[in-house]
This record gives sequence, C-alpha cells and structure tokens, in this order.
Amino acid sequence: MAEKYRLYESTLYRELEKLMPAARRPDSPALTPEQPPQLRASVDVPMAELTLIRAMVEGGADTIRFVFSRIELDEFTHPEVRELASILLGTARPA
Repeated sequence: MAEKYRLYESTLYRELEKLMPAARRPDSPALTPEQPPQLRASVDVPMAELTLIRAMVEGGADTIRFVFSRIELDEFTHPEVRELASILLGTARPA
C-alpha cells in the first residue's frame, strides 16, 4: 500500500492506529511496542482506503495534497470513506 501511493509505511500505520477506536478505549489493554494493534477493516470498507484516510489525518494538509495529486476522490469506493476524504480535501485547499 505504502509503495503504491508513495507514502511511508510508518505514516500509514500511525493513521490506522488513530482510526481504531478499540485501541483508545479505557478498557482496552495497554499496547506495547512488542504488541502492535491488530488492524482490521469492516467487511464493507477496503483497508487501503482506511489506510489513506489515516495517513491524511495524521500527515495534515501536505499529505492530503500529496495523496490527491496521485489519486482522484472518486477512486474511493466506499461512500462514507469518500465523504470523509472529500472533507479532508476541503480542509487542505487554500482558503
């Protein structure tokens, strides 16, 4: 995935970790460096799309512009992910 979109793999993983609500719940066991979070996508949501969203959220405007310089908004197949990507794209455009 990182190679396909020319992003650092560590950035993609950090973004996914932010999107994993279970990892942030107080009742979740503490994560250690030896125990990375298990990354899972809903059956309906492609993991690649979640990874890109996470990279954009973590990387900010520069990463959002970078991603959208290589792919189009309509390439997101899941409607909710596409809507979120659209919102992110709107925040990265100059006012």
